[in-house]
Amino acid sequence: MCKKSSFLKPINIVMLDYDTKLLNVVQTYFATKKINILPSQSLNDSYSKILIWFPDCIIVDIAMPNQTGHKLIKCIQSDKRLKNIPCIFLTANGLTEDRIKGYNLGCNAYISKPFDPEELEAIIHNLISQNNRTLNLSINIYAKLKKIRETLLKQYDFSKYSQRISLTYEEYKVLKNLLKNKNVTEIAYEHNLTPRNIEKHISRILNKTSTKNIKQLKSLPWNVV
Repeated sequence: MCKKSSFLKPINIVMLDYDTKLLNVVQTYFATKKINILPSQSLNDSYSKILIWFPDCIIVDIAMPNQTGHKLIKCIQSDKRLKNIPCIFLTANGLTEDRIKGYNLGCNAYISKPFDPEELEAIIHNLISQNNRTLNLSINIYAKLKKIRETLLKQYDFSKYSQRISLTYEEYKVLKNLLKNKNVTEIAYEHNLTPRNIEKHISRILNKTSTKNIKQLKSLPWNVV
């Protein structure tokens, strides 16, 4: 038999349901299992609790009056801070079309009333474990991309580029003008040279910096004074 996932910190869950008795029963059942149920009976109260607690999971009764459950899920999905929180739909209606609608709205699991608390507990642990793995994977990917970026920046540290490449005085002057967004004609006129001579200087600068064109050359983080 598989062991249930163990969590170091208590799990916080916002539960939206019109049935006060059910909320009390669920809250009491999970009180000894390091699962903190934050009960709610309205859309506004639920949303407020979610924004305050940023729960590990949300349980929503979609059969509430005025489709409050559906509205809550839509609010969550439209908020990029909350959309990754796992959602469980809880309802007395077990019709396939309702399940499909629930999944389309963004729920992660579906359980019908009456339900076994142990089954709900298993679903909660499973969803949070999956979400944590996804989060950890995203963090690892971000960390690797950040490391790659830092490595590339070190390899192409152009903050001292002008000191590491050998530019002639004429090339240096051309480079400064390019970085000021002056075109070949303007640079040639300013230095009493022909556009062809300026183009030759630019070609040498591109070769020395391993860049393909002026746009790429200008995009480098130069520290030219």
